[in-house]
Formats: sequence, structure tokens, C-alpha cells
Amino acid sequence: MMARRNLSHPSTAVPSDVRRKYEAITALTDAFCKQHLNEEYAKMCRQLTVALARKRPMPLARGREEVWACGIIRTIGWGTIGNNRGHWGPGDHWGP
Repeated sequence: MMARRNLSHPSTAVPSDVRRKYEAITALTDAFCKQHLNEEYAKMCRQLTVALARKRPMPLARGREEVWACGIIRTIGWGTIGNNRGHWGPGDHWGP
């Protein structure tokens, strides 16, 4: 049986070689969740970001932080709200 990882403090589970990128992505997802969603969504986004940071080969090594943050938020929203186009659209973002 596989042991479960403790993700109550997710940033400690992030390898050091990707920690800077994890922190940048998490800052974006936390800000979006604080403004538009709630802490539960922020926690799920952090957990998904940790999982991506620990995956080998590491997908977070490539791509911009903003794109990863958008994809993570969209994935969490799609998985919890469903693919309801009435909730989120292309204009729902945090940048200009």
C-alpha cells in the first residue's frame, strides 16, 4: 500500500529546483482565488501545483507562470463546477 503524502503545508513538498516557479504560480492562483473564488479553491490550486511540481519529467519546467496559473485554475473550476460556460469565459482573468 502506498503512503499518502501530507500536503497540509504544500510548499515544503516542492523540490528546490522548481520552488521559484511554484511560488510564482501560487501567488497568481492565490490572488485570483482571493478576488473571485474562495480559500477552498486556493487550497485545491496549491495542491494541484504541488502535484505538477513533483511530477517527473517536470511539466512546470517549461511555459510561463501566467499560463500555468490559468490552466490550474481552469482545471480546478472545470472539475468542481463543471464545464458551465456561464461561469467563466475568456475575459475572466486578472491581467490587462
